[in-house]
Amino acid sequence: MLNLACKTELKKHEAKWLIKGLHMDKELVYHIDMTPYKFPELLINNKEIALELLICMNNTAKITRYYDVLAQMKLSTNLLEAFH
Repeated sequence: MLNLACKTELKKHEAKWLIKGLHMDKELVYHIDMTPYKFPELLINNKEIALELLICMNNTAKITRYYDVLAQMKLSTNLLEAFH
């Protein structure tokens, strides 16, 4: 589901299902094949899911790689919301 979310906007019920899974299991983020290089596409297509991923990873050492990728992105509303 996450790979699809990186390529296209998910339907509302699909996005809610994925976000619910992230809330239920904070360790899930380490097992869903997400990488910093996929993150910009996820942010563009499904900003709510991208923001939840950042929240889940906030207290990990890996978060800096995601912030580095965000810093290199072209300025957009979604990017500003992610930094907020």
